[in-house]
Amino acid sequence: MKQNGLVFKIGLSLCALFLVYSALNAADRILAPPMKHEIRVYVDPANGDVFWPTTLPIYIRLTTSPEEGAPSFLLKNISKANKEGLEKYLDTGIKLEMNGNQFIRWYNYVTKDTMILKFSADGVPPVCTIQFSNAPKFISPKSTFYGKGLKCTVGSNDDVSGVRKTYFSIDGLEFEPYNDEFLCSKEKEFSVRYYAVDMVGNASAVEESKFEVDLTSPTTKHTVETNFAGTVLSPNSTIRLTSEDQLAGVRQIFYNFDDATENQPYNDKAISVDALSDGEHTLNYQAVDRVDNQETPLSYVFYLDKIPPTVNIELEGDQYRSTNQLFASSRTFVVLQASDNKSGVKRIERGVNAKDFTLYEDKFQLPASTDDYKITYRAADILGNMSETNTLVVHMDVAAPVTAYKFIGSNYQQRGINWINQHTQIQLTAADKEAGVILIRYKLGNDPVADYSAPFSVVNEGKYDFQYWAIDRVNNQEQEQTLKIIVDNTPPEIMPNFSVSSIRSERTKDEQMLEVYPRNTSVFLASTDASASSAGIWYSIDGGTELKYETPIVFAKDGTYSLYIRARDRVDNETTKTLAFVIKD
Repeated sequence: MKQNGLVFKIGLSLCALFLVYSALNAADRILAPPMKHEIRVYVDPANGDVFWPTTLPIYIRLTTSPEEGAPSFLLKNISKANKEGLEKYLDTGIKLEMNGNQFIRWYNYVTKDTMILKFSADGVPPVCTIQFSNAPKFISPKSTFYGKGLKCTVGSNDDVSGVRKTYFSIDGLEFEPYNDEFLCSKEKEFSVRYYAVDMVGNASAVEESKFEVDLTSPTTKHTVETNFAGTVLSPNSTIRLTSEDQLAGVRQIFYNFDDATENQPYNDKAISVDALSDGEHTLNYQAVDRVDNQETPLSYVFYLDKIPPTVNIELEGDQYRSTNQLFASSRTFVVLQASDNKSGVKRIERGVNAKDFTLYEDKFQLPASTDDYKITYRAADILGNMSETNTLVVHMDVAAPVTAYKFIGSNYQQRGINWINQHTQIQLTAADKEAGVILIRYKLGNDPVADYSAPFSVVNEGKYDFQYWAIDRVNNQEQEQTLKIIVDNTPPEIMPNFSVSSIRSERTKDEQMLEVYPRNTSVFLASTDASASSAGIWYSIDGGTELKYETPIVFAKDGTYSLYIRARDRVDNETTKTLAFVIKD
C-alpha cells in the first residue's frame, strides 16, 4: 500500500512562531525532538490486509469463528528444541526478519488441499522528501536562497503499510502534523525538519533543509566620473552603476536613456554619454538580484553639454574695415568675450602670429609696427568643451597722413613767406598709404579750426599763420604744418620821373594844359609796393605796342605824347597811369 503526503497552508499562529524563532541564532536553538510513535499491527479496513511490524513477534492462535472476540487457542511449537535455529522461537514467538509479503501454508495430507495465509511484514520506515516551488532559487557556496512566493511541500511514501502521518518542524519548534503546502513569506533563514510514520509505527529519520528567503531588492546607485559640474556632464563624462544586495546577491543591473523601451545590461564598465545629443537626458536604471527581486526603477536627470562656448572678438578704439582689410592703430585694444549656454566659460585663449596659445586675461594692444597681425582665439567651458579656433587678421596703421598745399592763382614765396592775393585759392591734398585719409583740417590766423573741403581764398589783406594737418581713418593725426601767408590786395605805386624840368606849359587844341619838355628828354619809370614788391613795369606810347620798361624812354622828336604806364606786383596786383606832355625845342 502506498500513501502520499498531504499538504496544508500555515496559519497565522505558525507564522508568529516563525518570527519568534527567527530572532534566535541558529547555533543557539534547541531543536525539538520528533514525536513518539507506537509500534502496532495495522489491518487495512478496505481489504483486511494485515501489516505486521518486524519488531513485534508473531504468535499463532486457532479460533472457531472469524468474529471479533471469539475464543482463540495459542499453538505451541513442538519442534525439537535442539534443532538448530529453532530454539529461539520456543518462548518468544516468531521473529520476522524480512520485509514484505509473508505466507503461512496449511497442507491437508489426506486431500492434498493447500491453504496459504498471507500477511505483510513492515520494518522499513517511509521515505520523506521536501520540495520548493513558486519562487526563484539560487545556490551559493554558503547558502541556498529563494525569492518571493516560496511554497514548501513535504512528501512521503511507504511501499508496504503506507504512510500514516507526516510531521514537520520550523526553526526547531515542536513537530506538527503536515497537511498541506506552506508559504515562507518572511525574509529570514529557515530550517525545516520533517519525517513520516507508516501505519505500523515505523518512523523515518528526521531530515532537515536549511535555506534563506530573500525578499529585498538590490540597492543601486550611480556615480558620475570624469569632467562634470553638478548635473551638467561633458561628452567624456561617464556614469558608473554599483549595486548591493545583502542576501542572494545582484544578478544584473539594467539601464536605458530617456524614453527607450529596451533595457541594456550593465557590464561593470562605465557608461559613456558621448553618443547622446546636447541637452537634458534621463538615465533610468534598476537591478535584479539572483532570486528575481527587482528594484524600483531609479532615474538620474542630467544635462549633456556638448556645445563649446561662443567667442566674440572686438576692436576697441581706432579701426577701419575696407573691402578686404581691417585696419587698427597702436591705440586700439583687442577685446575677447565668450559666453556658454550651460556650464559656463572657464577660460579664453589667444595667440598672435604664433602657434602657442596663452591665457586671455584682459584686453591687449598689438605691437606698434606697420604689419599684419593674425590673432587666433578660442574658449573652453568648465567641462572642457573647446570652441573652434577663430582667426582675425588686423593690419596695423601707425603712420600719419602727409598733407601738401598748393596755391591756385597768383602767389609768390620768399624767405619762407608766401604772398597771395584775394583771388588766390589755397588747395590742400593729403595721402595715406594704409587706412586712407578721412579728414583734413586747418586754422587760419585766429579763426577757429575748420574742416577742409575745397580750395578757398583769403579775402582780407594781412599777415596770417596758416596751419593744416590730416587725420587718417584710424585717427593717426599728422603733425601740424605751418605756412606764413601775406594777403596783398594793394597794387604797386607808379613813380614816373623826367630827366629835365618842363620849360613851360601850353594849352592844346582840346583845351588841355600840358607840360612842355625839350627834345631828347628821358622819362624814368619806377614803382613801389608795400608788400609783395613789384614784378615789372610796362608802357606804350600813343596806344602803340606795350613794352616792358627796362631803360629810360627817350623822346627825341617834337610832338604831343600820351605815355601809358602799367605796373604789377608779384601777386598780380596792377596799377596804371597815363602821362600827357609835349616835346618842343
